[in-house]
Amino acid sequence: MSAVNPIEIKIVGENSIQGSAEVPVTAGDRILWVNTLDQECVVSFASPFKDQESGCVFHVPARGSTPSGEVAGDKGEYQFTIKFEKPTRHKHRGNPRIIIR
Repeated sequence: MSAVNPIEIKIVGENSIQGSAEVPVTAGDRILWVNTLDQECVVSFASPFKDQESGCVFHVPARGSTPSGEVAGDKGEYQFTIKFEKPTRHKHRGNPRIIIR
């Protein structure tokens, strides 16, 4: 993928994304965090993104989206959390993560 076509990760609930909980990416990819719910959420994890080496937090508006920087971490798995201020109807579906290949 290129910066022109980011990988979309659709957020559907607390620690829940649409589709598989594992999202394969490669160095240089960008992610577009897409919130499908009616309240803001916060995505956070130890950072595999360029210029955010100490960890990162993405605030994703209700029914909106927020882009990431370029994926630049070492190959491996990077688990992330998705938190909302109020409970969501969607059940926790595992531990979402991106996998750098």
